[in-house]
Amino acid sequence: MACNLRSISLPSRSHSAELNCEEELDKLRARMASTAVTASTMCDGLRGLGDLYECIVKVLRLPSNQNAISGARQKKLVEAELESSIRLLDICGAMRDNSAAMKEHVQDVRLAVRRGDEAAIESKVQAFIRASKKVNKEAKKQMDHDKFAALYATKEDRDQSAAIQILIKAREVTVTVLQSVLSFLSTRIVKPKTSKWSLVSRMLHKRRVACEEECEIDASFFCSYSLKDFNEEKRANAQNQLRTLEATVEGLEEGLECFIDIQQRMACHLRSVSLPSTSHSVELKCGEELDKLKACVVSPVATAETIRGGLSRLGDLYGCVEEVLHLPSNQSAVLSRSHRKEWLEPELEGSVRLLDLCSAMRDNLAALKEHVQDVRSALRRGDDAGIESKVQAIIRSSKKASKGIKKQVANMCGALSANKEDLDQPNAIRLLKQARQIAISVLQSVLLFLSARMVKPKTSNWSLVSRTLHRRKVACEEERTDDAFFLPSFTVKDNEEKRVKAQNQLRTLEVTIEGLERGLECLFRRLIQSRVSLLNILSS
Repeated sequence: MACNLRSISLPSRSHSAELNCEEELDKLRARMASTAVTASTMCDGLRGLGDLYECIVKVLRLPSNQNAISGARQKKLVEAELESSIRLLDICGAMRDNSAAMKEHVQDVRLAVRRGDEAAIESKVQAFIRASKKVNKEAKKQMDHDKFAALYATKEDRDQSAAIQILIKAREVTVTVLQSVLSFLSTRIVKPKTSKWSLVSRMLHKRRVACEEECEIDASFFCSYSLKDFNEEKRANAQNQLRTLEATVEGLEEGLECFIDIQQRMACHLRSVSLPSTSHSVELKCGEELDKLKACVVSPVATAETIRGGLSRLGDLYGCVEEVLHLPSNQSAVLSRSHRKEWLEPELEGSVRLLDLCSAMRDNLAALKEHVQDVRSALRRGDDAGIESKVQAIIRSSKKASKGIKKQVANMCGALSANKEDLDQPNAIRLLKQARQIAISVLQSVLLFLSARMVKPKTSNWSLVSRTLHRRKVACEEERTDDAFFLPSFTVKDNEEKRVKAQNQLRTLEVTIEGLERGLECLFRRLIQSRVSLLNILSS
């Protein structure tokens, strides 16, 4: 209680993510206040916007800000920011399309210059000029349109929460950057004055206060000339200028693409706050993945393909759960309850047990693969005694692994069984429990699959019955014959056909094990990410 009272009495401090946002805002303002507007500053400005909105996404994930902007009074402001993000995306989309068209025309001119085709050069340059004039017209239309005017903040916005204020500041500096880029594009191309083909494409437009020396260094252009005096030196100069122009357009394209991507992600976070009453698309996707996994587990036929598919879907499920945990509505639901520790600690313990189980199964698969490789090596050498020894090692290893993993699964099921109180918990916690339960079922299927692979040989000579695809009792006999294969009992005195068949079966067995290893490795990484998210929520 004393800690809570002290936290109320002491002034609140800005989170590091909020401080990072302010730093990025200051950098962008300083960059846009520069006297010289060059291609480099434009590309840096777009990249800076991407970094700024990356910080804003982190700010929106903070529990304190989620609680602040999820209230009814803030909903109107959130909707306004969503509307602004749509307008910004429309402007950026048009700019990106114009940049792509400009780059395509530049590439056409470069190709014509390489060929030295005067007619083609004339045609391509004129097409480039027409496209540039269209870009200029569109850019001026966008700058003069009231789209930008509607994106500026009003005085009333200044009294809102810290998260909303950061969004407003970011919107204002975004408008400034985009206007600078549009102005930069509208002054890049000047119509040639000569009757022959020419192109004046100033790579970096300088403001009046820029010094003459900088203009000479940063500006590149095509001087007016015809093919009669188009020697190799001028050809190389033209190619260099076109190459530089193309690189500039590509830089702007990449910056716009990055900004559009982060804007869409930020809009998703805002939308999840403004519409908390309906199930989020990520939560619906989690439900779909759970249904697929349940169908896979109850399937009467367990093959190597279905087992690998189950592990892959399990990794996808935990990826969806990771996104669900980051939804503002779910974080607010978990963090606003006094008994969140009681909810999260069992899931943290469950994640540790699942990680231990995955690690053990992964180690056992690695050992099994190594034994299979030893058998293949002995078979190639024709070493009868070596084959017998290696096969027995596989059988002992698989029996030991099966016994240890069964014990781990039994302990986990007993310690982490669900109870009736689960229904009263937030949706994110219920999804975690369902994911954990289905993960145990999938790993049990892997265990059964592995334990049924090796059967102790009945003959005195070496033999190995390695069922690569374990069938349950309901599977028909025809399917069993097609999907199961064996290494029949034989000695090195047997013919070459049996030896080749054994090698093929061992190779298939090794590939199957490698597929299971990859599935477990992917699941292991997903479980670690989920555990980190839980720890972050618990420590918030």
